[in-house]
Amino acid sequence: MDGVEHHTVDLNGPVHYVDFGGSGQTIVLVHGLGGATVNWGAPAPLLAEHAHVLAIDLAGFGRTPRAGRSSSIDGNRALLDVFLEHVVGEPAVVAGNSMGGLISLLEAAESPDRVAALVLVDPALPAWVDALDPVVTQLFAAYATPGVGEALLDSMREQDPVQLVDYMLALCCANPATLPPQVVEDHVAFAREYAGQPESRDGFLEGARNIIEVLYQPERVREAIRAVRAPTLLIHGELDRLVPLIAAQTVAEMRPDWTFEALPNIGHVPMMEDPEGFVRTIVGWLASLDETVRQTA
Repeated sequence: MDGVEHHTVDLNGPVHYVDFGGSGQTIVLVHGLGGATVNWGAPAPLLAEHAHVLAIDLAGFGRTPRAGRSSSIDGNRALLDVFLEHVVGEPAVVAGNSMGGLISLLEAAESPDRVAALVLVDPALPAWVDALDPVVTQLFAAYATPGVGEALLDSMREQDPVQLVDYMLALCCANPATLPPQVVEDHVAFAREYAGQPESRDGFLEGARNIIEVLYQPERVREAIRAVRAPTLLIHGELDRLVPLIAAQTVAEMRPDWTFEALPNIGHVPMMEDPEGFVRTIVGWLASLDETVRQTA
């Protein structure tokens, strides 16, 4: 990600974020489990043509160490809240993918004054067990098991970074072959630099195990969905293996006032699989909000 500004700010410990530039409304991008600011490298410069774009590394991921902090959903929701207060300083458009989508949803519900608009990108949501992909079910069962999760992550960290990235992209993407080459190269470089860090395993496992705990409390997530006041765009890949489409469809039925976009031939990470289409969807939706404001003014 050349031509962007990297910053580290002290928010009860170091927090790394990337400023992609741009002006006007601030958009804050929040990555998912095992991700980092690198996940937004393709769409963020395109978004920066329309807004001021920041991307944050959550505690225990990317260049933000845990430093005594929690990598749980609530821990990183609190970190995002402090980031919005002290770094952004005004209500922002918050866009989160997967685990980052769940964190962004909870932030919008619990701190509505910090979130001007919400974009949920294949967010982690409760789902029917029989709708889950069996490979994903087995993988998260391994993450959840003490000792087994640690051994699995250690073995994955011993793999060649190219093989590791290929495996994760095959899990997350509908068709990894369609990814922009730069996206793959950036993730391989990220894996070489950060996947072997001592804290990365424990931060990942804390986050993964806590996601399971939170999603087995579906009423808490439903209460947050009902509580969100910000205009919300829910984007979901129709071929998502990690979060079944039916989970997003159920949320869309709960909140018919939200805008719901189901993306054909897309998996769990639309911003990587189709950066241009992803940006068009968000920019068009934000423009429609502006038009609604003008018409009601």
